[in-house]
Amino acid sequence: MTDTERAVDDASHAPRARERDGGKRWPGPRRPVRDELGVLLVLALLVAGIGIPYPDFLDTDNLLSTAHNSVYISLMACGMVFALAMREVDLSVGGGYAMCLVVGALLVREGVPPWLAVPVVLVTGIVLGVFNALVTTLLALPSFIVTLGTLMLYRGVGLALADGKQITGLPLDDSFFTFAGGDPGGVPFALWALLAVVVVLAVVLARTRFGARVRAIGSNPDAAEFSGIPVVRTRIQALALSGFTTACAAAPALAFYGAGDPTLGQGYELQAIAACIIGGTPLAGGRGSVVGAVAGAMILSVVAAGLVFFEVPINWTSFATGGVILVAVAADSALRRSGRRRDRGGQRPAPQRTPSRVSLEAVMHPPFRTVAAALVLLTAVGCGDSGPGESDRLDMGIAVANISLNFAHEMVLGAQSAAEHAGDVDFKAVGPPNTDGPAEVQLFQNLTTRAEDGIVLENLDPPIFTRRAARAVDQGIPIVALDTAPTDGSKVTFYVGNDNYALGELMAGGP
Repeated sequence: MTDTERAVDDASHAPRARERDGGKRWPGPRRPVRDELGVLLVLALLVAGIGIPYPDFLDTDNLLSTAHNSVYISLMACGMVFALAMREVDLSVGGGYAMCLVVGALLVREGVPPWLAVPVVLVTGIVLGVFNALVTTLLALPSFIVTLGTLMLYRGVGLALADGKQITGLPLDDSFFTFAGGDPGGVPFALWALLAVVVVLAVVLARTRFGARVRAIGSNPDAAEFSGIPVVRTRIQALALSGFTTACAAAPALAFYGAGDPTLGQGYELQAIAACIIGGTPLAGGRGSVVGAVAGAMILSVVAAGLVFFEVPINWTSFATGGVILVAVAADSALRRSGRRRDRGGQRPAPQRTPSRVSLEAVMHPPFRTVAAALVLLTAVGCGDSGPGESDRLDMGIAVANISLNFAHEMVLGAQSAAEHAGDVDFKAVGPPNTDGPAEVQLFQNLTTRAEDGIVLENLDPPIFTRRAARAVDQGIPIVALDTAPTDGSKVTFYVGNDNYALGELMAGGP
């Protein structure tokens, strides 16, 4: 064992050394229970804050669906933690996700058994991550610039491989789609996969030599290189791991959506970075939290669901989401600073009051302030509706693919005008700020909990709505497909619109 390896190994065992030395602080892994407590409290209290006024939010199916919607960002964030912890960044994960999804769908469509296509997808993700690291090293460029370029490169390759179209016609009756895309044990398979990845990577970051090297490089890259730590090799490993977790997100996504869409994953890289930062991984490097990153991703998912339940107007959704994220980051940062001040001040004195008493100091603790501010923000921009429980009014809604598109905005305004004219309709409109099929799937699922008397669905990715729409129909919710024809398995029978593809064929064929 070299001196460098011995030093890194010693760092990984620092907690025991600290205990032996009477509590002196030595460089070592973070204490996850303490550091992640703030963001976990924020997540739990946000769920409670939404669930108390809207008990339907606490329905088991809705909670599992909300958690499932965060899985793909969570998996990417798990790998992103390692890159950020060593002062690197991987902006290519959104494009890599789409490319891996397309590669898997193409293999399955060409006759490769789906379960055998999964290892190919995982290897593809690793290759993409290694390519990012090699270009970063050979060109001596920041990974931010390199991965910004490969983001567009990978997405372009995915579009070219898919010929710019969704890849459908997959054998959805295969066990891969029924099991990996289903709910084994009553829990979505993707959540089981996420749990396994979190457990493994949390141990890798905190308890292995590789994790110690990542933290050492992030703390001081020059000192790490001077001491003999293999910076280049560790960078390649970290970015390869980021590519691997991106592929881990693509595989269950293919099983769940049952189609390969090269446009999926837009903006996922920024959401993954935001999840890491919310969870306590700083851009300055030196430390990271896998558990915190997953909690951060779930906070984003819960906030998106809360916008539907608080009936935030569709034009204010981006504002509310951004505001809640800023509040969460600021409050969690305040909690960490307060923890560091307590550490510097010596051992924390034992509390003198009984646990059953709740003081003003406890109420004003940063996690509580976070939730209070978040819920106030959501309520402030809400519709001011009287809330659930009015059985004499119809609860209806519309889900659109992109609230920024003129025709979608006009449809929302027209539907809202009709609801106001009827007078006995509580109408809700949801949609992502940009075209994002999975984000609309999430909003549609949340809408099914609130709009039980009927939903109009306008989307640009019918295949990925197949299972969600079928589940809503099975729940007795009338669904109307608008503008885009529904898939056969969606069970949606009422369609308003025209087939643009067929119309294009007619125009190209002439009179």
